[in-house]
Amino acid sequence: MFNRNNSRYWARENPHLFRQGAFQERFDVNMWMGVIGTRIVGPIFFENPLTADQYLQFLNNEIADFLENLSINEYFHICYQQDGAPAHNARRVRDHLNQKFEDRWIVLRTRNNCGTEFKMLFTNCRTSKP
Repeated sequence: MFNRNNSRYWARENPHLFRQGAFQERFDVNMWMGVIGTRIVGPIFFENPLTADQYLQFLNNEIADFLENLSINEYFHICYQQDGAPAHNARRVRDHLNQKFEDRWIVLRTRNNCGTEFKMLFTNCRTSKP
């Protein structure tokens, strides 16, 4: 991707001149982390861009294993929160969350989760990733 508006060249010989230089590459990190009571679960990092199929597999494997080790009281006090990433909003993912958590899951329609307890935890984890 090159944005011509970032550079201006004034030349009489070739008024259409532009030079493509270094540009910012997109860098994404997909991470999941849970907090239940005083325990921190994860973080779990996803290598590739997260798809709905990968996320559903994660829910069926890692999250299911974690839920099996909870007490009944802990399980029924879980509120599963996620941001508005496209993989989270796929119909099959929403159906799975409805089945597992009924009315105890939240999708934030923004990528900015300001005001949640995850903000500080995520920031510390993100800056300390090896």
